[in-house]
Amino acid sequence: MEHQAETVPDAKRRVILVVEDDVLLRFVISEALRNAGFQVVESADATQALAYIRAQNHVSLVFSDVHMPGGMNGIGLADALRADFPAVKIILTSGKLTLEEAGDIPLIPKPYILARVIADIRAALPPEPEPS
Repeated sequence: MEHQAETVPDAKRRVILVVEDDVLLRFVISEALRNAGFQVVESADATQALAYIRAQNHVSLVFSDVHMPGGMNGIGLADALRADFPAVKIILTSGKLTLEEAGDIPLIPKPYILARVIADIRAALPPEPEPS
């Protein structure tokens, strides 16, 4: 599992888990999210992502590709999250899956625009608390 140098999440920042097997694409979206103020953890596949969430249990949202190597795809990850971690939001991305095939899981088609991904992630999360 690849992850940012921060091992303990900052309780004031929302944690986004990016699940993408394409290293370059994962780097680009992760950096864009970090620049937008999110704490980002990266995973190359759904099985690693689910193991991370089970161990850490501090992820706010998962942004996952659908088609990845390994025994679980993004749809399987979404199903597992809904069953075990219903508070974790999920947004899928795919160049092959259609909105109809995704069902009620939010889907951003590839290729995507980084600003749209960031806006959709912000919209899926509850508003950040005001600083005290």
